[in-house]
Amino acid sequence: MKSVFYPLLIFWSCFTLFCSCSTISNIVKKEFAERNPEDILQNTAAEYIVNSGIEGEAGQWIASQMEILKIMLSEQIGDSVMIRQPEEGLLLVFDSDRLFKQGLQYVNDSSIETLEVLATSLQDFPNTRLYILVHTDNSSSEFIALSLSDKRAKNIKRILVSKGVKRSHITAEGRGFMVPVISNESPEGRKINRRVEMAVTANHKMIRQAIKSTKTKR
Repeated sequence: MKSVFYPLLIFWSCFTLFCSCSTISNIVKKEFAERNPEDILQNTAAEYIVNSGIEGEAGQWIASQMEILKIMLSEQIGDSVMIRQPEEGLLLVFDSDRLFKQGLQYVNDSSIETLEVLATSLQDFPNTRLYILVHTDNSSSEFIALSLSDKRAKNIKRILVSKGVKRSHITAEGRGFMVPVISNESPEGRKINRRVEMAVTANHKMIRQAIKSTKTKR
């Protein structure tokens, strides 16, 4: 069982992508001072990474594959996304304001190429699963936020599938403003909460391949 404290480290890294001034950093520190790691883990892409991981040599083999994918993505789209590697998975966090215009469901033309590069890279690692979670702030009603985030998630999936990623390998969900990572009371906090999280994990085929590869080395 992975330590529940790991997602806390993941999200602290996520915030450094968006928090470029001391005011926002102080907000983040205050917001997380009294929160449990379990609360941060709940309903986030990090949950899929933690729950899908395996231990031992097989896990290390999967982690090595994820490291290769991480390097590839960092070189190609690293300026558009925060990328972290929590052991046997990858966590990608996009700023929604770069992917979408405010209130709209379709991906900006300027960001489609980024998703196309992601799709091409994932095709080089066909035995993976991708989880897409789209979050909003609370500037609209819960119904509108859930509807918009779900449409955005489905549109991202549509683009990736159109570029060759298997539909069955992608899970896409909108979470609205149900899972903020910081208070929505300030413009800075709302910007941080408007995010797209993606988790890349090994599927059953990769896990079997990892177990087989480590056994043959003994």
